[in-house]
Amino acid sequence: YHGFTYRWEDGGLCDIIGAPESRAIGRKKIKVYPVEEAKGLVFVFVGDADFATPPLADDVPPGFLDEGVVVEGKTYLINSNWRLGPEGGIDEIHRYLHRESPLLLNTRSAMPLGHAAVKDQFELVEPANGPKGVIDHFKPEKMYFDGDIEGQTVVKGVRFGEFGAPKRTVSASVWMPACLRVKGFPDADITLFEWYVPIDETTHRCFMTLARTVADEDEARAFSHEFHTRWIPLALEGFLSQDVMARESAQAVY
Repeated sequence: YHGFTYRWEDGGLCDIIGAPESRAIGRKKIKVYPVEEAKGLVFVFVGDADFATPPLADDVPPGFLDEGVVVEGKTYLINSNWRLGPEGGIDEIHRYLHRESPLLLNTRSAMPLGHAAVKDQFELVEPANGPKGVIDHFKPEKMYFDGDIEGQTVVKGVRFGEFGAPKRTVSASVWMPACLRVKGFPDADITLFEWYVPIDETTHRCFMTLARTVADEDEARAFSHEFHTRWIPLALEGFLSQDVMARESAQAVY
């Protein structure tokens, strides 16, 4: 609030609005970090400054930086450790949580109540250069649609084909350092990229972003309109908010 002004490039104190003749000008510095903007998000490299900054493509999921991909999103402050985000996203049996989401009816999506854990459907991606992660390739024959308690069916999921539900999520994956990617969510041609930024041990900021490949500016504007009028109320606040509730309720025992 005294007007101390620093250069982005090196953190050097270049001016002080309230004291333009101060001897501190040109002598004081603050620490700076490499930043890069992509798809409307700002990425900060907070690694060891003694090493060269790696390319952004090494630290974001495959497909995010592709040409023609446009991204819309919203930020939420969540009262849980950030690890509960990707852990919950890759968890196969938590779909029961979403059984009454309004998104399912709107998109006529199939919704199993859980998945069987099948070892050979997981893929570890660990190249020397490039993004690193774990992909779960869902197998429809290993999904559970009926919920039974002591032999009695008490809840049913929506099977493929029911109510005209042809769609299904293709895969979920977690990528270093802190991103969940879900293909085919909330609709067949959209991908969820959910980013987790730790604040402290019990709080994180979550960037919920949806991406679609478009051909031109008109399609990009149409997607932006669709995001704000359809996907915020249905996908973010009508579906992903249930995951947020689970994270925050689990924090007490995490």
